Amino acid sequence: MAFSGNDKHTSLLGAGAATALATLISRVVGLARDASLAAMYPKEITDIFWAAFRVPNTFRNLFGEGASSVAFIPTFTRVRKERGEEQARALLNAVLRAVALATGAVTLAGVLLAPWIVRALLDFPPQLDSESLHQDAVHLVRWMFPYLILACLAAVIGGALNATGRFFAPAMTSTYFNLSIVLFSFLAVTTTAVHPAWLAVGVLVGGALQVATQLPSLWRAGFPLGRLRGWWTTPGLGDVFTLFFPATLSLGVKQINTLVNTNLASALGTGPISYLFYADRVAELPLGIFGFAIATAAFPRFSQEALEKAEEAIRKPLIQSLKGILLVMVPSTVGLWILGGPILDTLFNRGRFAAQGGLEPTLLALRVFVLGLVPFASVKLIGNLSYSLGNGRAPVVAGLASAGVNLVLAYSLRYTALGHAGLALAVVCASVVNMGGLLVCLRTRVRPAWFLDLVPLALRALAASAGMGVTLLAWIHWSHALPSWSVAALGTVLGGTVYCALGALLFREQLARVIRRRG
Repeated sequence: MAFSGNDKHTSLLGAGAATALATLISRVVGLARDASLAAMYPKEITDIFWAAFRVPNTFRNLFGEGASSVAFIPTFTRVRKERGEEQARALLNAVLRAVALATGAVTLAGVLLAPWIVRALLDFPPQLDSESLHQDAVHLVRWMFPYLILACLAAVIGGALNATGRFFAPAMTSTYFNLSIVLFSFLAVTTTAVHPAWLAVGVLVGGALQVATQLPSLWRAGFPLGRLRGWWTTPGLGDVFTLFFPATLSLGVKQINTLVNTNLASALGTGPISYLFYADRVAELPLGIFGFAIATAAFPRFSQEALEKAEEAIRKPLIQSLKGILLVMVPSTVGLWILGGPILDTLFNRGRFAAQGGLEPTLLALRVFVLGLVPFASVKLIGNLSYSLGNGRAPVVAGLASAGVNLVLAYSLRYTALGHAGLALAVVCASVVNMGGLLVCLRTRVRPAWFLDLVPLALRALAASAGMGVTLLAWIHWSHALPSWSVAALGTVLGGTVYCALGALLFREQLARVIRRRG
């Protein structure tokens, strides 16, 4: 059975809007989660928890992103078009079994090797009770490693739903995950002494919810889970693994960057891991709602158009998506730079976080992270295009180059006046290198001349953002007597209004297209 008309003509921006709405809900709940943890737990515990969580989460990014977004969707799309729904259903079930076996083996190894993993990951300075901190981290890693299995199964199911034009349910899974952690963090405070083990239980329950909440949508899409004999011989499974290994290598480079920076941050004492994490979470708010949503919605479209092998079929969704990224990420950079203080004060400056003086160092890291919003979103989009074209080499080469830049800059900048913000700057610079490397590697399929269409729009977006920035600076000056939440909320509305008004003068057609969610 071929693709239906609805699948073929799904609006790119409409799909992005569905993803953006669900992601907005998820990000708001996620920020509530982070705010509650920052207020209730001392930074020593949040440092350990976030560092320990990064271990299974790193493997989730490797296997989940590699198996679903990168390797699974293009193959699933091709099998569904060429072989029909029955073979696509068989491929989905086969990939789920393969992922369960692979992640189960990794989980077992991770539980056994947890002490050595933690030793490599964390490097607390000697003035702290490092042995006790390491033991707590080992226990948390062992508790949370099974989350890897659940999260990767959820990622594959979400990839299948995205490939069939269903974006809302997969994007909502993070909301249920965040709600679970919030619930168990409150249970920890109300029933016993504050202990991070409750957070680990919340992670596991959240992972189970990520799988369970997608199953109804999967059944409605005509892809129920079932038994499959000889699943390892299913047509298309080998193609998934062919794309999976270079994808894993490429994504692994990114995860190594994260682990290296976590290690370097831990050596700066207690606090920097949490400062960087909270700053990254706020910076990811527009990135997740708009930037990654656009890339997620574009990936199935890229996979479909790549089958046609028509240059124009690739150019149009790519340029359209990049224009959407510019229109949203440029003003988001300016807005978060100026309103970052009131936003962080509203979210985190209470309880233990306020008592331990975490606001200023988190704001410094946030202002560095937001400089990378455009390249962060572009790397996700162009990387997805590369895999849709069957080019697994480009992300690997670009990723290795960016890893080298991150490593050199992170080691060079961490003990400068920037401190932990130097690690954030290394991430931003590495992302710029990654974006440039992808474009160089794809120059035979993605022609440089295409990007000339973006220059006028980029300049106009910068002009409109500059006007918005001047307005927000005046607002910050005149609203200093107001509470932080009203400064942040009203400033966001004011900035958005000014940007849209200037946009109506400078790029009316593109702005109207985004607002109407039409492609």
